[in-house]
Amino acid sequence: LHLGNPRFSTIKQGNFEGIAPLNKLWIEGGNLSQYEPGSLKSIKKINHMIINLRSINVFSAIVRDLLHSVTWLEVRKIAFSIPAEMQVLRVMSSSFAKKISFKQVLLTDATVPEIVSILEDMPKLVEVEMIDCRLLGTGRWDMQIQANQSQTVRVLTIEKLSIEQFYLFTDLQAVEGLLSLLTKVTVENTKVFLVPCRLSQRLLSLEYLDLSANLLGDQSLEHSACQGGWPSLQTLNLSQNSLSDLEMTGKSLSHLRNLSLLDISQNNFGEIPDVCEWPKHLKYLNLSSTHIPKLTTCIPPTLEVLDVSANNLKEFGLQLPFLKELYLTKNQLKTLPGATPIPNLVAMSVRRNKLNSFSREEFESFKKMELLDASDNNFICSCEFLSFIHHQAGIAQVLVGWPDKYVCDS
Repeated sequence: LHLGNPRFSTIKQGNFEGIAPLNKLWIEGGNLSQYEPGSLKSIKKINHMIINLRSINVFSAIVRDLLHSVTWLEVRKIAFSIPAEMQVLRVMSSSFAKKISFKQVLLTDATVPEIVSILEDMPKLVEVEMIDCRLLGTGRWDMQIQANQSQTVRVLTIEKLSIEQFYLFTDLQAVEGLLSLLTKVTVENTKVFLVPCRLSQRLLSLEYLDLSANLLGDQSLEHSACQGGWPSLQTLNLSQNSLSDLEMTGKSLSHLRNLSLLDISQNNFGEIPDVCEWPKHLKYLNLSSTHIPKLTTCIPPTLEVLDVSANNLKEFGLQLPFLKELYLTKNQLKTLPGATPIPNLVAMSVRRNKLNSFSREEFESFKKMELLDASDNNFICSCEFLSFIHHQAGIAQVLVGWPDKYVCDS
């Protein structure tokens, strides 16, 4: 149910009579100024509630009626600017919601500690999300809540948080004690240029970290991923940052013994060295759009998935015995890679390269291949190529986009 408009101002008892469960309730109430207590109480269960309003008092009254019915509460376009107003929100700490989202919300240094304290008391809260919000201040928060850190919150997502004075932002020492139980953290597009080592060392349970679209450079990554930092990390996304030295990137992360998935696409690596250090169990590596002209044995041999799309590569000859998936889209390859160095390959994409054809021998040498995407290449339809394609029974099952995406150039 999606209702409301800019002039919508009042919710009364009986308005929602007869509605028992709702998957999603979205109220556009930018000018909602009157709410009769009990009006939303008749709805017994709401999976996802989105509410857009300005008045903190109305918000508080609505939350009071939804303490036990809402699983995911999403609050939009409200300003939490004065600490005095925060007392009205204390009612939230009795809510059974599992997820809270703030979108286009204004926060200040004065109100952040209050909000953190309220969220910490929520008995079932697992996930907190902030998207497109503004923070006035530099993170100098007085936290008197170290002792009672939330025992349930595990997931924190921050996307596009605007901090006007981000270059004066503190090292977040005040919140270090709140971090040890988090398992999944995303801080994306928020001008992060460093994670203090002490903070990284407190993230003891962290398994998933997404720092994409930020300002991390080679030196700051080395400091952020310091010894003892992120000890449980399995997945790390550093795409769209300012990394430029692949050898240093691998070395900075090499002590993360649980790391298996690393995305460092859309950084500017350019030429890469012959030898690199990597985490011992790395299985997935994304190096797409990183300006690499030629691959070397710097690429770790433990990989099961490698993405080197959009890199101007003219050939692929790496020995990767465990590799199952290989993505080479948007490069300059003229032939399929040889199958001998990659014997376990199950899926490969060579879409948008410079392939003219491939032979029956090349195709059949991949013993385990289930999917091959060779579409959008400049195929030359010789008699030999055509007869192979017509008579190869399994080719239609293996070739992705067959036959529409395979148009001969000549």
